[in-house]
Amino acid sequence: MRPSFDVNEAYMIAVCRRQGGKDSGSVGDIALLFIATGLFIYGVVAERSWCIAAFVLLAMRVIRSIEQHRRWRGVYLSIIEKYEAALEETEAVKRESVSSPNA
Repeated sequence: MRPSFDVNEAYMIAVCRRQGGKDSGSVGDIALLFIATGLFIYGVVAERSWCIAAFVLLAMRVIRSIEQHRRWRGVYLSIIEKYEAALEETEAVKRESVSSPNA
C-alpha cells in the first residue's frame, strides 16, 4: 500500500528526490563560514565593526537553521511514520499469504 501525503510532505519528498542524496546547502554554509572568517580577521586587523558584521552573518545562519528545523521536523517525522506503517502493512500481507494454505 502506498501512503498518501499532504502538500508539505509531497513537497519535501520531491525536494529530496531532486537533490538525489546531495546536500546542496553545505556549499553555501562553507562559503558563508569563509566569508565570516575573513570579515572577522579583517575586523581584528583593521576595524572592529567588521567583527560584528561577521557575527551577524553567522547568527543569521544559525537562526535560519533553527527556523527550518522547526518548520520541517514534523513533516519529516510524518513521512517516516507513514512509510513505516505502509511497510508494516505490506509485511503483514506477505505473512498472511505465506501462512495461508490456499495461496
